[in-house]
Amino acid sequence: MQSTRPVNHNPFKYKFPITALVSIGHRISGIILFIAIPFALSALSDIKASQESFAALSTTISGFAGVIVLAFLGALFYHLMAGIRHLIMDFGYGETMRIAKITAWILIVLELVLLITVGVLIWA
Repeated sequence: MQSTRPVNHNPFKYKFPITALVSIGHRISGIILFIAIPFALSALSDIKASQESFAALSTTISGFAGVIVLAFLGALFYHLMAGIRHLIMDFGYGETMRIAKITAWILIVLELVLLITVGVLIWA
């Protein structure tokens, strides 16, 4: 039996609940961290090499590269906080939809506060 109803496959038309968006964001931040870790380790190795490389990296971070560092740190903070949220839920706390929505919004607000704070520290 063939359905004659129209099918909408545009993912931007769907209204996902906040808990789903936080879960998807947790997965995306994990992918970003997986890709960015070699670059972060290379930068840390350069910092440790000499004072000149530390000074060069410091001036680089104050420019556009600081946005990339901020994005990496944002992904790191988000992934860490969302992981802690999921671990707490795995222990049986906050499994109701009401608490899950509240903790999802708390996660987003904390992430924004941390990003603004780190951004001010990078460019201040």
